[in-house]
Amino acid sequence: MDAYLFIPRNAELENVPAPLLKMLGKLRQVMAPTLSEERKLAQNGSLTLIQLLETEGYYLQLPAHS
Repeated sequence: MDAYLFIPRNAELENVPAPLLKMLGKLRQVMAPTLSEERKLAQNGSLTLIQLLETEGYYLQLPAHS
């Protein structure tokens, strides 16, 4: 499964629930985007992602259904 776990830059994984981390298994960094309100992302707007990172401390992006 190609899932992406976004966390704030320089953050640790302490805000990510342990069961989710266990389900995801070994993680590796694949990108470190600079987010702004104008930047477009594949599934969500940057503003939505920024808000979720600020409130939840992480965001899990799952593959889109085809």
